[in-house]
Amino acid sequence: MKRIFNYCCYGDIAYIVVAKFAAAKAKGCGFEGEPYGFSLNEIKKDKNCKRIDEFWLKKILPSICTVRKDGEEIKIEQIDSNHWDKYKFVIKSDEFMKLATLKSIKWAVVGLIVTIIVTILLSFVKDNNIVENPVNIVQVDIGQNSGMTVTCPEKYAVGPFVTGKANELEDDKILKVEVQLLVNKLTADSVFGKLLWLILIGSADRKPLTSALSRIYGSNSGLAQARALKVKNLLKQQFNAKVPAMLVLSTGPSKTINTVVSSKDTEEHVLASDRSVYLCALFKDET
Repeated sequence: MKRIFNYCCYGDIAYIVVAKFAAAKAKGCGFEGEPYGFSLNEIKKDKNCKRIDEFWLKKILPSICTVRKDGEEIKIEQIDSNHWDKYKFVIKSDEFMKLATLKSIKWAVVGLIVTIIVTILLSFVKDNNIVENPVNIVQVDIGQNSGMTVTCPEKYAVGPFVTGKANELEDDKILKVEVQLLVNKLTADSVFGKLLWLILIGSADRKPLTSALSRIYGSNSGLAQARALKVKNLLKQQFNAKVPAMLVLSTGPSKTINTVVSSKDTEEHVLASDRSVYLCALFKDET
């Protein structure tokens, strides 16, 4: 019994250690020249992970991370057990979110609430076929006595981005300037209370990526994530006060192949709103 207990506990501890390493490596992963994922050798050299048996690393990694070979994601059953050095690992988004909730009970509760609210908002957008302004819900109170408010106004949106770009806006707008304007709006909305969380939801239009862009971003989802990550990094630079916690998500296009395009609109114009980053803010009234 003691042996089984130690076996289970060791696995749980190893999971947390590996997940923390993978989460740290995920910062900027695959974007702006950063390496796409980490190797088994890298994690074996980490001061915390090197104490974990290789057996456990090989057991845990596929459950926490997606497995990639030559930049392409592969299935777990395709792993060659004799050549683990060929593969790169990237933490799964749901595993990353699980790890975030381990930091403290307080943030676990807030994170759960935020995740539920965002899920409801995105489901509402999808179910009601809101195609003109994705994530355009005004204000939601979380519980009568919680003192917390989630707001996702259209004024928080950053975009539209140039097709295929993660750092360039249309209409000669400068991304850094637009993010500074966003910071000003968030500061002005401090009437809701202290800004605790920002949820950045990157989006990309329905157009398939070129082969060159596919090598950089992998998919439209990757491009959407890159846009949100770029806005997040600029926000961190431009906040004068304490930077709030930020969660990066991505969503699919709201303009599908069935979207009606009027004769006066070009397809590029119609798809523009899908090339944006939308934000939801969580405020806590501390009065």
